[in-house]
Amino acid sequence: GFAFIPLMTSYYAILNLVGTLTLWTIHAFYGKGNKTILN
Repeated sequence: GFAFIPLMTSYYAILNLVGTLTLWTIHAFYGKGNKTILN
């Protein structure tokens, strides 16, 4: 039962990390041609 909580915490932490890296990648890729995105 208690093992479920850290498992879910790690799962969402990984999702958050992947999402952040994805946004960074999109920003870096499209940011060169479109400065209106996030900066």
